[in-house]
Amino acid sequence: MFGLLQWTAIGIGYLLWVQMLDWIPEEVWRDAAESDGSSAADWILLAWSFVCVGVAAFPVGILTGCMGATHFLHKQGKPSTVATCLKLVLPHSWPLWIFHWADGWVTVNRILDRLPKKNDTRTAAQKALAETLYYAWKVGIAGVVPSIVTGKGLIQSGKNSVEFVKDNFIEVAKLRAGYSAI
Repeated sequence: MFGLLQWTAIGIGYLLWVQMLDWIPEEVWRDAAESDGSSAADWILLAWSFVCVGVAAFPVGILTGCMGATHFLHKQGKPSTVATCLKLVLPHSWPLWIFHWADGWVTVNRILDRLPKKNDTRTAAQKALAETLYYAWKVGIAGVVPSIVTGKGLIQSGKNSVEFVKDNFIEVAKLRAGYSAI
């Protein structure tokens, strides 16, 4: 259920972003198409994108934390109701939000980088390196959310994640591969 709600939050964020695109007059799009990426429209779109990722990151962070809380509650033999999960996660909503905003921005940039571009001069090796770095990020952060949910701050959670990945690399890689396949 939390996963479906997560996708709903992402969909609403995307809808919010697309709605703004519809409000931009055609002549502004033409000017932006001819610019070098530094027109007023480019900056406004960048700012709007940043806001939309941030708006979506809050519920996504809470819902991801709830998925982690469900796991912890099951391991302890306790029921994992929605209310119980929220009670565990909401006190940590600020670091979850900041983390998911950063991770969301990394993900959005990776998605945009994968789109076909006119005059793309990157080599296959450069594209492969960008993809490898993205997956290194995703594997490296595997332990951040569980650490935040258990009460650690962002910095400590990052450190804990590195140790977690070192200790559980094969399982984390399989999990990441499965998630990517979906």
